[in-house]
Amino acid sequence: MINIISDRNNLLLKRREIECIFKDKAGKITREDAINIIKNELGIDKVVIPIKMLSEYGKRDVKAIIYIYDDKEVSKKYLPEYILKRAGIIEEKKESKNEQA
Repeated sequence: MINIISDRNNLLLKRREIECIFKDKAGKITREDAINIIKNELGIDKVVIPIKMLSEYGKRDVKAIIYIYDDKEVSKKYLPEYILKRAGIIEEKKESKNEQA
């Protein structure tokens, strides 16, 4: 189901970087699914953030780069806001029409 290509600790940025392949998941896996699979496969309860998920033309596998942080605050320090929104770490602020006027 999952094949880990590389697993390294980045001590400078205080994160674990995993490059993996999800077998036969092209078009079927969401970022939330990837987070849950990584947490279950590695048996961790930390902040898991999928950075990149790509499937190549004609292949059914999804290649992913995933960062694992010990703390949400550390991830907020080093990652751009749009990635944190994508992973559900921070909530997107919605503006009402009354505030815009």
